[in-house]
Order: sequence, then C-alpha cells, then structure tokens
Amino acid sequence: MRKRGEPRAWLIMGAAISAMSGCAAPQMKNAAHPEYGQVEYQKDLADCRKAHSQMVQINGYDTTTKVVVDEPAVKSCIAERGWVAGS
Repeated sequence: MRKRGEPRAWLIMGAAISAMSGCAAPQMKNAAHPEYGQVEYQKDLADCRKAHSQMVQINGYDTTTKVVVDEPAVKSCIAERGWVAGS
C-alpha cells in the first residue's frame, strides 16, 4: 500500500536532481586538437595532477600520509595542454 505523500516526494527529488545537473562542470575543449574528447581530457588531467602532487607525512600520535595537490599548478598545466572550458 502506498502512502499519500510518495508522489510528492518523487516530484521533489526529481526537481532537485534536475537542478543539480544544471550545475555540472563545464565541458572542456582542446583548442589545439578539436577532435579530443572527455577521455583525453581525463588523461591529461590525471597526468597534470600526478605531476603537481606530493606525499606529505604528518607525524603525531599516529603517523599518517596524505597527498597534497597544487590545484593552481594543475589548472596551469591543463591550460598549457590546450584545454579551455567550452559549451
């Protein structure tokens, strides 16, 4: 047996998902290679993030390590490879 409020809940959830999908990251285009797509962008992004990351050790009660990514350097690296936000 369905509750009376269920259709309204689905409507609200659908509206929320639709609103969030409009806020997605912009599609990236490569000016130097217009034939490149999302796969090439993700590969270049991974390469740039790897090149501009470092492992940091934090000493304390528990010694932990974490990866720190220099995001401004990653953005610069992506731009150097020809990637720009497109529509």
